[in-house]
Amino acid sequence: MAGFRRVPYLFSGMTPPPLPPDVFGARPPAVQAYIRYLEARLADLEARLGQNSTSSSKPPSCDPPYLKPAPSKASSGKRKGGQPGRPKRSRPDLPAGTVIALRPSACDRCANVLSGDDAQPLRHQVVELPPVRPVGTEYRRHRLACPSCGRIRCPARPAEVRGGYGPRVQAVCALQYRTATALEPIAEEARAHIAGKPANADETGWRERPQAGLAVGRGDRSRVPGPPVPRPQGAG
Repeated sequence: MAGFRRVPYLFSGMTPPPLPPDVFGARPPAVQAYIRYLEARLADLEARLGQNSTSSSKPPSCDPPYLKPAPSKASSGKRKGGQPGRPKRSRPDLPAGTVIALRPSACDRCANVLSGDDAQPLRHQVVELPPVRPVGTEYRRHRLACPSCGRIRCPARPAEVRGGYGPRVQAVCALQYRTATALEPIAEEARAHIAGKPANADETGWRERPQAGLAVGRGDRSRVPGPPVPRPQGAG
């Protein structure tokens, strides 16, 4: 091809040397800006080309066929969790509000009835928060009339009773509102990211024959709408 010159760095995997400052400075400003744009674009494409399921959030189905699976780490021979001889670390037991005693009723070998108590039973505590239930406090202000002059007197509400919700309810509502407000930009960004991605259906195992109106898949054969098949002339 006339005027074509092979670039030795294009497919060799090597990074071409940068332009000398005097050569780059001799170019017009528009050309310099365009060169910087192309360099940034090339770096971005190279970074995307090297991404896979092990180095990004891409699913394994997007990996190229030539990508080898990551080698499994050699087993050290140690079991997971705490190693033998390590001092046990656990939370301190709390005063138990409810104690449920579990006793075996019979021997699992000879079926003899068992009775009695264990002096040192195995203990297992489950810590749980009580269910949050609103508790209403009603203030009834009685209006009483003076038997001497007939004036009706009604006491005022206590100074701490300002509205229909107590300070704990207001604190929980404020915490929920501030948390939701802080997470709203993140949720909107995630929703926009998901909505902007195309939905791809995996049709690897399907073979379609539109002319006959059949879709044949893995162990499934069903009639689907398709264009009518022309019948030969003279056929009954």
